[in-house]
Amino acid sequence: MILIEDCSPEFFSFWEQAQGLDLTQQLDLWQTLYQAPHQDVFALYYSRWGHPDKLPAALQRFVHSAPIIQAALPLVKQRAAHIPPTLCPLLNIAEWVPPFV
Repeated sequence: MILIEDCSPEFFSFWEQAQGLDLTQQLDLWQTLYQAPHQDVFALYYSRWGHPDKLPAALQRFVHSAPIIQAALPLVKQRAAHIPPTLCPLLNIAEWVPPFV
């Protein structure tokens, strides 16, 4: 069993509305439509890996990367579901329900 918090619907809703807008408008929509509904995810992300200052550059890449993300999403979900059954025997535990975002 695996718990997947799928943030992609909000991401794609954001991108559908933000595409072609100026940077200020995109940043506002990012905050409202994507980051605010997933505050816990972004708090963790910004504390360990990412930095909000890198968002403007990322927004410029979304025109190319958003379709790639959308195409890869089913495979990512499928592969993530196989992780617990593979790791449980290695860790000598009966069941593990890891969170994935």
